[in-house]
Amino acid sequence: MAPVDVAPLVFFRIAFGVLLAWHLLDYLQYGWARRVYVDPVLRVPHSGFEWLSPWPGEGMLLHFSALLAAAVAFAAGRWTRLASWALFLGLTYTFLLERTHSNNHDYLIVLLAFLACWLPLGRAGSRDTRANPSRAVDEVPAWTLWLLRGQVAVLYLFGALSKWNADWLQLGEPFGPHVLAVAEAQGWPFADVLAGREAWVALSWAGMLFDLLVIPGLLWRRTRALAVVASVLFHGINQVLFPIGIFPILALSLTALFVDPAWSRRVLRLGVPPSPPRRWSPSASAQRLVLPALGLWFAAQLIVPLRPWVLSGQPAWTERGTLYSWRMMIASKDCEVDFVVTAGDPPREVATDWRALLTDDQLDILAGNPELIAWFARELRARAEEQGHGEVVVRANAYCALNGRAFQPLVDPAVDLSRAEGWGWITPLEGGDAP
Repeated sequence: MAPVDVAPLVFFRIAFGVLLAWHLLDYLQYGWARRVYVDPVLRVPHSGFEWLSPWPGEGMLLHFSALLAAAVAFAAGRWTRLASWALFLGLTYTFLLERTHSNNHDYLIVLLAFLACWLPLGRAGSRDTRANPSRAVDEVPAWTLWLLRGQVAVLYLFGALSKWNADWLQLGEPFGPHVLAVAEAQGWPFADVLAGREAWVALSWAGMLFDLLVIPGLLWRRTRALAVVASVLFHGINQVLFPIGIFPILALSLTALFVDPAWSRRVLRLGVPPSPPRRWSPSASAQRLVLPALGLWFAAQLIVPLRPWVLSGQPAWTERGTLYSWRMMIASKDCEVDFVVTAGDPPREVATDWRALLTDDQLDILAGNPELIAWFARELRARAEEQGHGEVVVRANAYCALNGRAFQPLVDPAVDLSRAEGWGWITPLEGGDAP
């Protein structure tokens, strides 16, 4: 493929860096870094990363301050490669540190930060090229742009596929009721129009079709302008409807990867490239690795999100395989949980203030996730046995209401979850299929 203009990559670097700086500044100024990573008594780990621990004392606040500095440097294109690696490693650490705070939006940020480590993002419109003009280029290999485009396409593809379920397409759940609730709370003049099931289904179909068609629309020149307008509307509405931080603006900024590079040049005032243009390409040995690396990367990006379709149970109910799978905003789950710890024969209840171990944020996520419920049961058993209570059994009474259904048991209340194996202890969902 012919080399491409470097301007879209420069726009990506600046937009991504500025939005990350905004995101990280919010964590510091609103106390989110302390609330999520410093204050909790107990950390809910990702499976396999139980060994990971927060920085002691005020270390997590210093960690976010360092990430903020790295984001500013990245946006400015100063020490770009170093800033990219600092962002990737630092953001991956915070992502893996607390399971109940991890979501697909943060996962996207980590992936983009990783890809940035391998791209020539500081080769134009940067402080690096001002300090060393000989490093400046005008064109880069096409794969550098298509790598980012492909990552964005994966996001939308699986976002669309996850909506192919009866709740979303036939009932308009949970998107329709959420839009109605926001409209009524904010006093929208046309809120009454959104009160019917037909409106909910129409809105849900519109969301699915946008995810499915926006990338082909951006790639085809004849429909690109329409796709850009649709993106502005879609992500603008999401910014109003959902408390998801920078994600709608980030997703909208990624459309610049698909439009004419001349637009990025005009916005960034990069000027007209000289003739012949200065080109960057990796070394011959690195070039031989590009195609295999791209193949492995996209194979993983396509296989990992397929887990919900091959694992047993309905994903929105069991939560199995939902992380890293781009299943965003497709389930509304109200849950309550209580843990009962017993010991001895005959069993006697062990008094435990288990709620004191979790923050409200942690409990909101844990209550609807069977895997995390079982993990917490093991944690309670270990603590009780350390206190000398002998053989301990931990059961849970967990009830959830999914997408407008009635509350029903999530896990078998008779099973000792601290020793549970397999997944048979998850109670099957009643009341129709779930997403």
